[in-house]
Amino acid sequence: MIDVSIVVPAIRSDRWFEIYGQLQKACKKYSFELIWSSYVPLPSEFEGIHNVKYVRDFGHPARAFQIGTMLAEGKYLTWLSDDGKIMEDSIDSAIDLLKSKNEDKDIIAMRYTEGVDYGGFLLPPDYHLAWYHEDLRLEGVDPSWKIPLVSLLSTEYFRELGGIDCRFEHINFNVHDFGFRAQRNGSQIYLSPDLVMRCNWFPGDSGDHAPINESHPSDQALMHEIYSSAENAQKREIKIDYMNWVSADPVWKRRHSSN
Repeated sequence: MIDVSIVVPAIRSDRWFEIYGQLQKACKKYSFELIWSSYVPLPSEFEGIHNVKYVRDFGHPARAFQIGTMLAEGKYLTWLSDDGKIMEDSIDSAIDLLKSKNEDKDIIAMRYTEGVDYGGFLLPPDYHLAWYHEDLRLEGVDPSWKIPLVSLLSTEYFRELGGIDCRFEHINFNVHDFGFRAQRNGSQIYLSPDLVMRCNWFPGDSGDHAPINESHPSDQALMHEIYSSAENAQKREIKIDYMNWVSADPVWKRRHSSN
């Protein structure tokens, strides 16, 4: 059995082979498979590499990611970004930590930085508390809850909870929601021992970031709808339909034309 499936909803194919090389150094002790989910064709460099999978999808990032997780055959699941640089030995140490906990239910929050030209700094532990963030200080959000923005967890458990909610377009508020549902279900969240990824950052509508930036208000509104009151939050199902991605538009019109 493969140890860990790494899903990357991606658009920057010029970096994909570089990322694969970084993963070989980040995950030496354990076997891994890399799953690209993208509308961009798979580069020819991956021909004949048997631990790489690819699925083509034109939907928004949340839908593309959820579809990618359906191909996962690893015992554990994590996800990364194709604007990130992956740190050596970082996935090994995160798996070691998960294996020392309740690996069927607990979650490792994979620490990362974000900054222009990969210049971000390591965020303090409190950053991973929900109420550290103003837009998550909602009546239905427990101040003690943590936010595993990038997670490492059991693949089976991810599917049991239904994965992420693809009514959200971007992979942001829906991973907060996933983490909240998991914690309501008894999961504990631990920070990864090492920095896992250094991400580039494109402010506002710069670079290829415009569709992501444009999706934020509607995603935030949905998050507030679910967690604005304790009563609403209590009604939120812990386990949602894993196939919920089917209801998302198959073509993300913020990124693609109607053609």
